[in-house]
Amino acid sequence: MKSTRRKVLQTIVAGVLLVGPLSYSNDSEQFILKNPLLKQNIFTLDTTGPYENPGVVDYNAITRETPQGKKIVKEKIETNSGKYVILNAKGSDVAQRWITEYAKKNNHDVVIKRDILEERVKNGETLFESVPLEYRELKPKEFLDKIDITKEVIKEGKSNK
Repeated sequence: MKSTRRKVLQTIVAGVLLVGPLSYSNDSEQFILKNPLLKQNIFTLDTTGPYENPGVVDYNAITRETPQGKKIVKEKIETNSGKYVILNAKGSDVAQRWITEYAKKNNHDVVIKRDILEERVKNGETLFESVPLEYRELKPKEFLDKIDITKEVIKEGKSNK
């Protein structure tokens, strides 16, 4: 049941983010911001759409590159331990901060987890309703690769310790 509900919510988020300006309202923004599942998949959200500078990130890759993520790997901390839970939560906070700071600095109007959009592609959905025309000629993977800011986020996050 939870898995189905999660997929439905992820589809809603992807739809809300990429369908276009007719979908946007302060109510939809508040719904996303108050829903923890949706909020953890979106890092910046400009509800005025259409998006001029979208971005996607590999959230797990960024989390692994935080000091806490590196410590988990280096010390081989087991995933079912309290230490892992604490370090992972702190690493997640750091990753979110890195993403939002990078996005704001570089004027990204929306940044979402890449795997959410990859799932949408697998389901045969389109990604191109509300993005600049230059992206619409690309195949979905090429589009996601072009707007992927993971490496840049990691590089800048590490330099701003």
